[in-house]
Amino acid sequence: MCTPLDFGTLSDEYGGKLGFTGSYAGICAQDLDQQAIAAYFNYFEYRAD
Repeated sequence: MCTPLDFGTLSDEYGGKLGFTGSYAGICAQDLDQQAIAAYFNYFEYRAD
C-alpha cells in the first residue's frame, strides 16, 4: 500500500489572495507562422490511470 500524500498545497484555497491557483490540464495550439489560422478542439479527455 502507498502512503497517502497531502496535496492541499495544490488547491486554489492555499496561500491566500495571491496563492497558487490550482492544478490544470489542457491542450493548446500556437500560430507560430502568423497565418491567423484557428485551432478548434472538439474533444478532450484526461485520464489519470
